[in-house]
Amino acid sequence: MSMRFTTTTTSRSATKTSCCSLLKGTKKQSKSSSSRVSSSSPKSSTRRRIKCFAGKNEEEEEKKKTHDDETKNTTMAKKIVSLSTALGVSLTMTTMPLVGDDVAQAYEYNQNQISQLAGLQANPVTNARALLRNSLPIDCKEIRQIQKALESISDDLRVPGVKFSGVEESVNKSLKIVKNDANKIVDKTASAKKDQVRQYLKDLGTELQDFQTIVANKDKQEVPVAQQKCLSLVTKIEEALVNEFPYQVPAPYDTTLPRLEGRATVEMEVKIKDNAVTPGGKLTIVLDGYNAPVSAGDFTDLIQK
Repeated sequence: MSMRFTTTTTSRSATKTSCCSLLKGTKKQSKSSSSRVSSSSPKSSTRRRIKCFAGKNEEEEEKKKTHDDETKNTTMAKKIVSLSTALGVSLTMTTMPLVGDDVAQAYEYNQNQISQLAGLQANPVTNARALLRNSLPIDCKEIRQIQKALESISDDLRVPGVKFSGVEESVNKSLKIVKNDANKIVDKTASAKKDQVRQYLKDLGTELQDFQTIVANKDKQEVPVAQQKCLSLVTKIEEALVNEFPYQVPAPYDTTLPRLEGRATVEMEVKIKDNAVTPGGKLTIVLDGYNAPVSAGDFTDLIQK
């Protein structure tokens, strides 16, 4: 006897009718037939359909998850490209002012060059002039406080519209130290340079007073210009505070190799071949003999030869 069962039955009445017609055809029903009948019950069919739907839902969720992951990866890639571009522009703006006049002569910089100075108060410090100031072998708390206050203005310049409250605080703090502690700074200077340092401190006080006027007028274009003028004078004062070479070069380098016990400024003329943008320019190099006397001395010796 052949029997056909529909496994997609959805109503109880249809299943009952099918079972009744089957009973009329035969009185003796094998165990296997009974099991087949019971397998076509509404509950079993519902379970199968639920499993089918569950499988489809899992597949759709997996596709959606894959799509979301691809979207996230694409977005992340775009962010990385944007960040790399911004970093490249930032590095270019940071290094451009290093080509030009002497490091300490901020008066000769035009406004565009000064406005591009960066990295004064960064962690780690990346500004060349700040690094040179920090590496001077001096012990004068007062001038270091002025330097730190003026360099911190760079953080205030990064705030949209310039954070004038921070700039004002730094300028006032620096001017107060110049007025109250100028004699302490002069006392730590060698006798031959005391008059020179007094004049630098007088000029610094004048520049800081002009700086106060700029802050009062909220002239954000002039803030970096005034900052660099003041830091230029700070650099000159700190260099004048170096009284002697801070240590002895060990043997045999003290006699067999050329040494630079101090600093030297070198101008290197660079020519770029087949470049439509620029033919080249002058690169200013500061040789720091305080921290690398043998290397700086060897470089100086090669230049002279």
